[in-house]
Amino acid sequence: MKRISWRILLIGGSSGTGKTTLARHLAAHYNLPILPLDDLRLAILETMSSVEAPAIHRFSQDPDIWQSSTTVYEGFVAVAREFEIPLSMIAAHLIGVLDMAPMILEGDFIRPRMMTLPYTSALARFPGFPLTGQVRGLLLHARAETDILRAMCERGRGLEVESEERLRKNAQASWHYGNWLRAEADLHRIPVIASRPYESQLARARAAIEAT
Repeated sequence: MKRISWRILLIGGSSGTGKTTLARHLAAHYNLPILPLDDLRLAILETMSSVEAPAIHRFSQDPDIWQSSTTVYEGFVAVAREFEIPLSMIAAHLIGVLDMAPMILEGDFIRPRMMTLPYTSALARFPGFPLTGQVRGLLLHARAETDILRAMCERGRGLEVESEERLRKNAQASWHYGNWLRAEADLHRIPVIASRPYESQLARARAAIEAT
């Protein structure tokens, strides 16, 4: 196994691209813990008001967001933007505290530009720490909307949980959101891995991580 030179591995991508499964496989390979960032979203819902975190609260408070796939997509983008500050602080802490073990973070709302450095204001809390090479990241991207819909059904988020109309809106919004993430990843030269075929996903991800 190649020696780890980074402290944080960020795995981003829209819903239905296999991030959680890939994170588990990489955690086993590198013998590292995982932080699912959906836990952070839930913590924000419980500890911050809708005034402080309006985008994150909107999905639980505003039924109108499900009017169309466009409003859902716009909601996803807003959450990703709102997520940036708290995620920056977590990343800065993991980088700046030397006795913290390296860690894998995965979630829908990791912006690819978060996989680059520096994190400016957040990292200013840890002056003098060498920043270069401390973060690795990759984006999982579905090639087709139908791949996302199929993944949602396969993992139990199918018609028994949501109406067919809402499920399709969610898949379509996730597809457009994934393309938005892909464009940002290309801009910042972040590795992009096709979500399927799943059988080769781990090997392809490891090659991308260890090549940088």
